[in-house]
Amino acid sequence: MLDKIKKYFPVIFIITVVGLLVAMIWNMGLDTLTDRDKLTEYIGQFGVWAPLVFITIQTLQVIAAPIPGNITGLVGGAMFGMIWGSVYNSVSVVLGSMFMFWLGNKYGMAAVNKFVKPETVEKYMPKLNGKKAKGVLLGLFLVPFAPDDAICLLAGITDLTFLQFLVYVVIGRIPSCIITNAMGAGLYSGSTLTIGIYAVIYYIIVFTIYSNFDKIKNRFTNKTM
Repeated sequence: MLDKIKKYFPVIFIITVVGLLVAMIWNMGLDTLTDRDKLTEYIGQFGVWAPLVFITIQTLQVIAAPIPGNITGLVGGAMFGMIWGSVYNSVSVVLGSMFMFWLGNKYGMAAVNKFVKPETVEKYMPKLNGKKAKGVLLGLFLVPFAPDDAICLLAGITDLTFLQFLVYVVIGRIPSCIITNAMGAGLYSGSTLTIGIYAVIYYIIVFTIYSNFDKIKNRFTNKTM
């Protein structure tokens, strides 16, 4: 019995995720996902359960491309503030990223061909398999508007381990989560100065991390890999 559960767990898990996504969109309406105010109102109605609902939606946006991550990230800052919003945003993105990596690692090109456009595979796969693959991966995570969900899936079919990938996700994706969250808080407070300051801070962080990538990589390699 236990062996059967292990065998079919990935399929059951994927079906559950897809079913949850469909049920959520059906319940709230597709227009809610693309409207910051409607989404804030929808999540807020769950009271003490609102953080869990937000984490679920934000995690699913990493897995499901139709959910706009830029909107959900801003909502986190507006609803939960700088600290908790950053925590919820970061946890969600890490969970979603690790799931996509696991999917690629488990099913290889079969999963890639189902979820990633051929032109995206052609564009990014050679970069993730080259000599500078790890630096490229970190750079792609740090650069806005890169197809992060597809990149996570593609990374799963490289020689990266789960621990290595987790390190790159934490270094590369969490800064943008924090800044997006902060900008969301600024938007709802009406402070354009706040938005500008955090945007500048984000690009300083990006430049600092990427320019010191080798030092960061060596430090984590010596300690954890």
